[in-house]
Amino acid sequence: ETSVIIDGEREPVPVCNSMETHASYVWRQFVMPSGFKKLLVIAHSAGGSCVGGIMQRFKNHFFSTVSQLAYTDSWVMVPNGITEEQQNLLQTSTVHYVASKLPLGINLDHKQAKCTEVSAGHPDHVYTTGTSWPLIKKQFARAETNDESFKFLEDAQASARAAAAQDDGKAAEEEESKAQAQQSQEEDNTERGGGTSAEGGAIDTSKEGTETNNKKTTEASDQNQTNPPKGVMGAISKMCC
Repeated sequence: ETSVIIDGEREPVPVCNSMETHASYVWRQFVMPSGFKKLLVIAHSAGGSCVGGIMQRFKNHFFSTVSQLAYTDSWVMVPNGITEEQQNLLQTSTVHYVASKLPLGINLDHKQAKCTEVSAGHPDHVYTTGTSWPLIKKQFARAETNDESFKFLEDAQASARAAAAQDDGKAAEEEESKAQAQQSQEEDNTERGGGTSAEGGAIDTSKEGTETNNKKTTEASDQNQTNPPKGVMGAISKMCC
């Protein structure tokens, strides 16, 4: 909010007519007097615009105290008039973690990127600070040793490639296992297609064999009707006598 209601009247909040103005006010009134020698800054979403405003207004103080800067799916704004040294500081101390479906730390290689851009490890904007935090901690740890390399990102990318290769290997094994199971099932079905009769003889499943089997079954049925079982004949004989 840039204004509040006082006695029924809406009054503007001092030095809060915009988020950039408010951020600059906080920097001037609280951050600069604190005397911190090193600052580690995370800017999420529109916070990048606030950082850009601070850079523009307080260039010398910003670049002399901010040792690491992490943007999370944010607006990366580089002010006009910065020196070559300040530009170099931005390039070596800044990482932008962008919402992406790619694994955390994978280089995105955007052509118009103003700094190193990598995947935040999550496609949703609101989660990017949390999901990129494991790498942000490693980035900020560089401030203790003045390390300007991006080895922590190279390690993350190597781990992501290894995990992807392992997943591919598992997927290939599963596909091979499914293929073997299907082949085994087909072989079983082929063997059962030859089948056996109750007497142990082979059943011919061809068209001619099926017709022959049906004929034999019909003949057996007719014979049973013509010649009843012996027990039935005995009972009929006793009744007649």
